[in-house]
Amino acid sequence: MKTEFPHPGVAMRTNPHGVKIVRLHYSADPGKGDGEKTLVPELGLPLSPWALKQYQGMTKKANYLQEYEIDFAPRWETRLCVTSMRLQSHA
Repeated sequence: MKTEFPHPGVAMRTNPHGVKIVRLHYSADPGKGDGEKTLVPELGLPLSPWALKQYQGMTKKANYLQEYEIDFAPRWETRLCVTSMRLQSHA
């Protein structure tokens, strides 16, 4: 099987130390990334049938972007909780 790059769902880069980094997203697997997309307004993203099922089954939906979309940007609810904890611990 020949794999061509760029391949959907796979990104490669080299960091400043010369280490090659491969980002592998679920959409690289046709069984997970293909199918009619459904827009999820809370995320602002269209999800494949497989990804939508994963999202709907999560107990803490706020973690979806980090766990499945490889997005580690802090969310306002997370920052709010950390700030509240810091305020309480310094009181």
